[in-house]
Amino acid sequence: MKWSVPLGRVGGIPIRIHISFVLLLAWIAWLGWGVNGLASSLWAVTLISCLFMCVVLHELGHSFVAIHFGSEVRSVTLYPIGGVASMKSIPEKPYQELLVSIAGPSVNMLIVLLLAVLRGGFPSWADVGKFPASGGELVDALIRANIILAVFNLLPAFPMDGGRVMRSLLALFLPYPRATAVAAMLGQLIAVGFILLGLALNPFLVIIGFFVFFGAETEERSVRVKNMLRDVHAGDVMLTEFTTLNPDDSVGRCLEYVYHHRQEDFPVILEGRIVGILARKDWLAALHREGPDARVSDIMTRHFISVSIQTPLSKIYQDLAALKQGVFPVIENGQVGGVLTADDSSRFLLVEQTHKRREKQPPPESRPIRPSSFTVDLG
Repeated sequence: MKWSVPLGRVGGIPIRIHISFVLLLAWIAWLGWGVNGLASSLWAVTLISCLFMCVVLHELGHSFVAIHFGSEVRSVTLYPIGGVASMKSIPEKPYQELLVSIAGPSVNMLIVLLLAVLRGGFPSWADVGKFPASGGELVDALIRANIILAVFNLLPAFPMDGGRVMRSLLALFLPYPRATAVAAMLGQLIAVGFILLGLALNPFLVIIGFFVFFGAETEERSVRVKNMLRDVHAGDVMLTEFTTLNPDDSVGRCLEYVYHHRQEDFPVILEGRIVGILARKDWLAALHREGPDARVSDIMTRHFISVSIQTPLSKIYQDLAALKQGVFPVIENGQVGGVLTADDSSRFLLVEQTHKRREKQPPPESRPIRPSSFTVDLG
């Protein structure tokens, strides 16, 4: 992931921190310094560091429950605005998504109970917003912060946990895409409320509002796309008329195929077996660096991902764009039956969306064609 640094692994899950998090720590340290010098600065940084450890535990709560239901968790990344658990897929059965969603806030409340036992009770809210100046005040601040995290995340708005809780409950009675659309709409209404409130009280609420608004839109669009692709397989959209390269070919051959076949990414075949792929960016770089005599075997990618002709496109759509691989060979009966790119799936979606919009439009009224009002004399 760009601009993030690995911190280690917990239960096999990579933990990463975005470098912008350092800016947050510097800003918090500066705010603390303005209160009471170095001591306050250190306590402020300690509070934020401990709080983001709680955020990591929150995301791990989601992750371990998701793994229990068969999902793949790629990483947990810390950003200045919070943590993100990157999952290849989220369980779509309503009760599974409900349990995954409430796992994070449940971890926060468990932390609250443990710290309250350690502290001997719950703290007052009179000092909320103040930096701690002792170990006891640090524990009090963490108790309050975890309560706020749990409550805030349970707001019924994407991308917070409460939005997913809302969707999972709606999905008990509605189709999953429709439940997502309703939950996203509710989330955007809440986001507008945050923005209006932020304009009057605190600019930070405006940032949160925009984050929630576009997060809800992204979630709704993602589910809509997956639903459109649900019954579509790689073989339905793959390119079946394609050219291949031999490892001994030169990059100049790529230029010929671009000119005459409009193909830019190529499978590399040797004796009927695929041995590599050559993406547009790779042969263009070689052309610029070495000229048209550069050999395909020297620049092709030997480690690549291929898909089956029966692979559901809904499962690989996001990977097509995210993975740094220009073309995906589609295997049929052990042979390359076609090639698939991110553009192919996007083109299919564009056509499907246009077709669906066309179906929703009422048929045009039949009106008589009136003759032209003037003529042209061509002599």
